[in-house]
Amino acid sequence: MRVWRSGDDGDAEWAWGLRVNEKWIFPVAGSAEDGLHFYEESSIDDNDNDCPGSDGDCDDYSINETLTVSVKPGEPINIWSRIIEADDPGPAVFDPNDVLPTYDHDHFGPGNFSTGLLENSDGAYEVFYTITDVTKASPTLGSLTIGAPQYGPNADTGGVVRVSGATPVSLEGSNASKLEYRIAANSQPLPTSWQFDPTSPFNIPITGQPDGKVKFQYAPVSSEDIVAERRSAIVELDTTPPVLTLPAPITVFADQTAGKVVNYVATAVDNLPGPVDFSCDTPSGSVFPNGKNAPLTTTVTCTAKDTVLNTSTGSFTVTVVSPFGYIPDFVILGREWVSISSGVTVQTGNVGGFDQSAGVPSQAGFEVVAGPSAIFQGGSQIATHSDRIEASTHAGDVFYADQFVGGNNAVLVPKVGYVPLFFNMPAVPSFTAGGPNLVIAGTQVLAAGSYGKLAVNPNATLTLSGGNYYFTSIEVKPGARVRFSAASTLHVTGRVLVGNGAEVKPTAASGVLPHDVVLYAGGTDGPPNNPGDAIAIGSNAVVGINAYAPSGTLSVGSYANATGAFVGRRVLVGSNVVFRKDSVFVCP
Repeated sequence: MRVWRSGDDGDAEWAWGLRVNEKWIFPVAGSAEDGLHFYEESSIDDNDNDCPGSDGDCDDYSINETLTVSVKPGEPINIWSRIIEADDPGPAVFDPNDVLPTYDHDHFGPGNFSTGLLENSDGAYEVFYTITDVTKASPTLGSLTIGAPQYGPNADTGGVVRVSGATPVSLEGSNASKLEYRIAANSQPLPTSWQFDPTSPFNIPITGQPDGKVKFQYAPVSSEDIVAERRSAIVELDTTPPVLTLPAPITVFADQTAGKVVNYVATAVDNLPGPVDFSCDTPSGSVFPNGKNAPLTTTVTCTAKDTVLNTSTGSFTVTVVSPFGYIPDFVILGREWVSISSGVTVQTGNVGGFDQSAGVPSQAGFEVVAGPSAIFQGGSQIATHSDRIEASTHAGDVFYADQFVGGNNAVLVPKVGYVPLFFNMPAVPSFTAGGPNLVIAGTQVLAAGSYGKLAVNPNATLTLSGGNYYFTSIEVKPGARVRFSAASTLHVTGRVLVGNGAEVKPTAASGVLPHDVVLYAGGTDGPPNNPGDAIAIGSNAVVGINAYAPSGTLSVGSYANATGAFVGRRVLVGSNVVFRKDSVFVCP
């Protein structure tokens, strides 16, 4: 800045000041009065050259100083100049009454400028100044980009954008070399220190803040550390997934073959307002399946996502149980009907009729008729479409779908069930047979293979050594014995007759159990035997097998002792038979 004075006076002390945008700028400390500070210069150059003035005869005095002032790009520079003088040695004393009016000038760019003439009692003064733009270029501002996931702005978010901890917040489109930022919860002051990201695109990590409104300030910074305009933004941070409330494990009884419709209550609640995407892979109100051969547990998985995809997953179980058991739980099972005579004892295992039919011939409309005086022990159950429980019969749960009749002094608990009891009856393998007819006398061992008719004479003993056997028919005559020293499966294309007092069971001490021996008899009822059942087990017989007559009647004579499982199209049981379950049959 140069200050020119016109006049004939001698040396003078000069004091001047520069104010930029309401702030005084001073190159050195100077006089101070009334809160204003001025630079003082007492060394005046008097070179007797002409200076501006009316008479052309004056001394020129100049003060040359350089001031560096930092302002924002585009900000006007407001100049306020004051000049005083003092004739006495020593620092000038500021007298507000002796100060010329100030001169203000706004300027937006570089150049040479003059305040014009300022007059006081000693003459006219002209102040020249030069503005030289030495400001280094600021980086371009770029734009703040908020990525996905995001939600809003709307009423749920209070008019700002909601973001998750995984949502990128970045500055794009700036030529800066780094980004400065500072961040805090909206209720807290911003930190005094700045953080920096030197890698473009520049990111502002908002994690580490509590959920809710988060404010941040940011600015691009050039390679020469020129900071561009600092801008501010507010987002709503949500890092908390919804809270699931799920049922405890559920166990229900099936009320249909397929299972049961199960209703449950499961909810998801988020910590911030807004919709929650909530679903369970098996919705409430679905049919939860029943197992074919045992209770079936279904795991229900529920998932909840909030507006910015914070996700919660949880699960619970629903177990569906058949109220009357499964095929492996039955010791007696008929596709069409079961008739159990007086005095029969079922020590273990259930009794059932698979589906609705015309019923037992002597008791039309009832698929299971039991008693009188039959006994079902150890929690044995009865289940079919319609049940008739005769007088003095002791049973446990008796399930029916249509009708139930209980005789005098019958002890039982009637319950509503359903039919068919299972998805299907046990499967029967496809087979044929043929070969030499065998007549067994004395004691013999028979290897696996395919044969014609098998006849075991009275008092003879035949041991089957294990494997698959194929016969066109089997007749075990009264008093004969058939033993099994290893697991065996008998495939009979015709009928099987076990005479009175005969035995068909595993060899003692062999380790073979009744469920290891399976007999399939594909024949139908009819002559020449009377009653000509597909499988007929005589009175006082002892059997330890799993026997299945899919196309005819399986009958067991009075006072027989039967361990295993006995399944047929129809099952007819004589009086005083004792049954124990050891089943291998399953639903296919």
